[in-house]
Amino acid sequence: MLLSLMLLGCKAVEPAPKEFDDLMHYFWEKVELGADEELAEGLVNLAAVYPELDPPDGSVTHLTKAEIAMVGVDRDDADEAQGLFMVNEFGCNRSQLEASLSYKNQDELHPSAHYETYERDFDNARDPWVDGDTDVLSWDVDYSIKYLGNNYSAETEGFLRRVPNLGEDTPYGSFLVARTYFPHPAEFDGDNNKHFQQDYQLEIYWFDGNRTKHVYALWRDFNFGGTYKSDNETAQRLLLNALYDWDTETEEGCAEGLP
Repeated sequence: MLLSLMLLGCKAVEPAPKEFDDLMHYFWEKVELGADEELAEGLVNLAAVYPELDPPDGSVTHLTKAEIAMVGVDRDDADEAQGLFMVNEFGCNRSQLEASLSYKNQDELHPSAHYETYERDFDNARDPWVDGDTDVLSWDVDYSIKYLGNNYSAETEGFLRRVPNLGEDTPYGSFLVARTYFPHPAEFDGDNNKHFQQDYQLEIYWFDGNRTKHVYALWRDFNFGGTYKSDNETAQRLLLNALYDWDTETEEGCAEGLP
């Protein structure tokens, strides 16, 4: 009887996939409600394929209606959001990156984003997260951008989770997973020909001393005019370049002791 109760108390961890595209969907599903052990196994498999990704960016398959429903978004056109990924490595250690990712005024750290306004409101206190007393931090962001004729405002929901060191199950120590998304489409200023309907982002960070390894997947549906659309290869390359710029600014901030 005692053995039966002990077995009932142990949650079996389903095997994580081994292919990169499948892992992006796996992490999207597990980032908030998955067990630490599930995320840890996912990272072991992700770290195994990470060095083999050549080129280090490209496309991933779209999220499904059921997958976007996990964050409370109800749309029939989830497959209109084009999936992209990049993998990168840059110079920040764990404490530096945690401070950077959780900093309230991201517009100060990332001028390349061309924020016109930016307001981040935390759902729970930041300091306990930075101090390691809690493993989850979430927030809302209201922002606007005015750049090259793209004038819009948007709201995002953000979630950052620290997966603790589980010993041999986490050979890279504790690591971070993050997710942001649009709860509803962006609003453009007076231009009915442009839209930014969907934005879902997933990030995984792990550490090797003073280096951060970063995997970034996102799914977007936008039309910023002309050929600058989410299904256009040139627009996708510009977007991927912007993701690298974000990492470069993060690295520069770490080197300068910011924030």
